[in-house]
Amino acid sequence: MPTTLTGRCLCGAVRFEVREPLRRASYCHCTRCQRRSGAGASANGGTVPGSVHVLEGDELVTQLESEGYGWITGEVAATT
Repeated sequence: MPTTLTGRCLCGAVRFEVREPLRRASYCHCTRCQRRSGAGASANGGTVPGSVHVLEGDELVTQLESEGYGWITGEVAATT
């Protein structure tokens, strides 16, 4: 039975679904994630390629080139 995860970005402009089970889960302790979460670490999930589907706000999503992974919206990038 497939499980679909749904979510929104931090600024609320982007809605998405993950349509496959996560490949992995981990915690990140980098300073960006600490600032974003307000905690010592941030929980993250690794997705299967092609399993993330943007439902709303696709034009706002860009890849984080500085670290080579992850996604962020233009609204959030302007404040981080």
